[in-house]
Amino acid sequence: MKRKAEAKESEAEEGLKYLLGYNNEFESESLPGALPHTTTPKKCPYGLYAEQLNGTAFTVPRHSQRRSWLYRRQPACVHKPFQPYPHKTLITADFSPSNTIATPAQFRWKPFALPDSPVDFVDGMKTLGGAGSAELKTGVAIHIYAANKSMGNRAFVNSDGDFLVVPQLGNVRVVTEFGLLDVAPGVHFLVVFEFYLLLLVRLINSP
Repeated sequence: MKRKAEAKESEAEEGLKYLLGYNNEFESESLPGALPHTTTPKKCPYGLYAEQLNGTAFTVPRHSQRRSWLYRRQPACVHKPFQPYPHKTLITADFSPSNTIATPAQFRWKPFALPDSPVDFVDGMKTLGGAGSAELKTGVAIHIYAANKSMGNRAFVNSDGDFLVVPQLGNVRVVTEFGLLDVAPGVHFLVVFEFYLLLLVRLINSP
């Protein structure tokens, strides 16, 4: 899971070495000495901030908890005021009756055309369908994406739920706070991101 978070474009064609095993405890650091000797020290090395990402209920016994300690450059609560993003395509996570019309008719669509202008992972997403609502924290949404450029210096966070990505054409390198993942059709063909996890999608052999 955790790997060094260094992501350079020159590494695009180099293979990654992963830490293996399920239900194991992993640790890594991007700078020597960045990991403290305790999980919640009063002062972290390099002036970092200790935060825990926990995916289990608070009633779960400590030995069964699945959590990760992250040592960040700044706390997650430090951010500029949020603003609506003017997305270029139709993307939604609200399938409530007030926002959609249910129909028993069959729907078909031709393959989506590949973009002819620079589009990254975020701007290349379109909503196909779904059920429920992100506000109620229940349901599912199905999106499709088509991208021909990397995300550059911006990142994406899905605060609605877990994110399953299945590339169909082309290889991608995903940069997260836990490290790097190379995903390719037919090889490592899918990847799941926990909600609230910061991620950045780069196209291999793409700027």
